[in-house]
Amino acid sequence: MPFYLEYTVHGMSGVRSAVPGETLDEAAAAAADLLRESGCQTGLLRWSPAPSEEPGSGEVVATYTDTVGWEPLDFRRGAEDNVK
Repeated sequence: MPFYLEYTVHGMSGVRSAVPGETLDEAAAAAADLLRESGCQTGLLRWSPAPSEEPGSGEVVATYTDTVGWEPLDFRRGAEDNVK
């Protein structure tokens, strides 16, 4: 699973969770559900070519706020071109 959600909840920073999804849209939908369930107001969706539980690793592909929703960022992930 190359997508990871990072967020802060109840003052605990650096929370990183693997997110299911083959595309950015699928991962963003799953991540938004996690953010709503945890009561978070902001989050980052990252893509990493290799599994990693290290917060901060991977490329930020979208940002989330509870007022705007997901804002995808322009990024490249090599031959993996199914994320749009």
